[in-house]
Amino acid sequence: MIWSPDGKTIAFLTKEINQPHTKYLNFYDVATKESRTIGNIESGTVNTEMVWSPDSRRIALNDLEGKVIKILNLEDGSIEDISTGLVDVNIYHLDWSRDGDRFVFGGFKGGEAEFWFLEDFLLLEKLAQNKETEATKEPEGITIKQVWSGPDVDISGNVSFDGEYLSFVNWDTGDLALRNLNTKQNRSLVPGNWDTPMQYAQYNVISPNGKQIAYQWSNKKAYDLYLINIDNPIPKLLYRE
Repeated sequence: MIWSPDGKTIAFLTKEINQPHTKYLNFYDVATKESRTIGNIESGTVNTEMVWSPDSRRIALNDLEGKVIKILNLEDGSIEDISTGLVDVNIYHLDWSRDGDRFVFGGFKGGEAEFWFLEDFLLLEKLAQNKETEATKEPEGITIKQVWSGPDVDISGNVSFDGEYLSFVNWDTGDLALRNLNTKQNRSLVPGNWDTPMQYAQYNVISPNGKQIAYQWSNKKAYDLYLINIDNPIPKLLYRE
């Protein structure tokens, strides 16, 4: 389930129990307490990522093969396919930038993990706005930029809203770390340990203002939820499971 940025709607996927196990994209209106279904989808697995547009009017999700990003308009139910243009890369962990200009996702190519931005994709409302105001130049097509590749890439982290940083897990050490996507420099924030007692970071997310990271920490006995300030990385325990 994912909550729309305006806090009015919850989107979620369902799959029929009986054959042919049809999968649906559903929306729950928090105010009216009513659910509605807008179209069925091919894929409804853990890798079918959903993400809202910043204005809460559209929702994007990756398709069955991870080659196309589908954008569904909540107002009329129309679906627009945005091809990634990546023939030999399957995409996972889709997200939409806060300014609405970029998609970000992880990918696998020949068994190697990669990280991608998808920029300058054409949306219908942008085309209409350009024709009305002629204030901006229409994008000339999809621009895609690889920002990290190789054996050290980790896709369990999160990109900051300004697109400058990526939080991730350094699996050589178990550290929670931060990568500057401009300078390509990595910085360890919370040290892990593969020796006894084993401790290491897992899923993590950067706060909207880019100042904090919430992250999962495993100490083999339990999973803890921690929060740290990036400039002063002293872990604060929020919840223990």
